[in-house]
Amino acid sequence: ALSASGNSEILFAWLRVAVARQYATAVPALERFLTTQGRRKFLRPLYEDLMQTTWGQPLARRIYAEARGSYHAVSAQAIDGIVKWP
Repeated sequence: ALSASGNSEILFAWLRVAVARQYATAVPALERFLTTQGRRKFLRPLYEDLMQTTWGQPLARRIYAEARGSYHAVSAQAIDGIVKWP
């Protein structure tokens, strides 16, 4: 039930493990988190983790394309460089 945690710190830690293990079952929770969470301290590490694997790169780009407009400009600028946003 970690994917349903209401605690952002716990969910963040769980999602990092899930991404590292390429745990596809956690992708909906990851997408929900990245599209509703705007704190760079959570966003940056998750996008970095995703971009380190061929499994995660398409996910990162797809989710970022959807979420970018809702991020603070400073967060978007930081993530632009990670996902190689045009």
